[in-house]
Amino acid sequence: MKNFRRNGILLLVLCLMSTTMCWGQKHPKENPRGIYRMASLVEKNGREVVSPFDQYKICTDSITLNLNIMGTKFSISKEESILNYTGEKPDKKQAHAIRIYDSNAEHFTLKWWSSFSNHLYFPENGWCTEFYVANSYSEKGKALFKALTQPAPAANPKHPLYGNWHRIISVADDLDKVKEKWETLSKQENADEKYSGTNIIIISENYFIYSGGEILNAESDGKDFLILQGNTPSDSYKLPVIWLPNDYAVVARPYNNHTVYELWKRITDDVPPISHIVASFVNK
Repeated sequence: MKNFRRNGILLLVLCLMSTTMCWGQKHPKENPRGIYRMASLVEKNGREVVSPFDQYKICTDSITLNLNIMGTKFSISKEESILNYTGEKPDKKQAHAIRIYDSNAEHFTLKWWSSFSNHLYFPENGWCTEFYVANSYSEKGKALFKALTQPAPAANPKHPLYGNWHRIISVADDLDKVKEKWETLSKQENADEKYSGTNIIIISENYFIYSGGEILNAESDGKDFLILQGNTPSDSYKLPVIWLPNDYAVVARPYNNHTVYELWKRITDDVPPISHIVASFVNK
């Protein structure tokens, strides 16, 4: 965990969680820093419309990430460049370069050159203007960013399933193989530190979140089972939980005509999941 602190990623997360603390003054020419949601855009016919996308920009000094929520899925991608203030005027050397203006801790405007053809909203060979605001989330966006920007909660003896987990392996129809892996890991020191931003699972009373891009409504007793709800009632299924010593659990998931056993290890560090996600992109 020392590497996270040296790289200043934890500090970035604190800024993301409380942008007003990191930016005491409001200036329209500041670099956007924090989490912003697209509020509206100017579509190809010149009209400003409410954003048809549940889209967010995670803006830091070292990287800018784009996060889109689409039903039960979400995706995170790295912007080609860090979003810093440029002003509204075109770049003299790169006429089609992205422009950021009217920006501070509360909002910013992004203008980019679109070459899409026959897109519903974006023009073909023209400028697209998007307006972003801070402290604005959809219902799922609020749940997702709350889970990603907070450290793992302490284990609750009455509801031990709630919390953050590292998904280690998935094996079809072979519980013994999963237990063998658990026995090996149990003998290793610091085995819980060996995980990245793409294999974290967060369980709460209402949501199942997989950092690789899944957010599902969920029900659970917090101990023995987890019910995941998809887009339709037929997509819902119940997962039994098998507990192993030393904060390990096995979750059985149905897949076609098989049972996939997943080995989970409780995460107990103080690093928010977004730190691991940012680090995975920074280190690429």
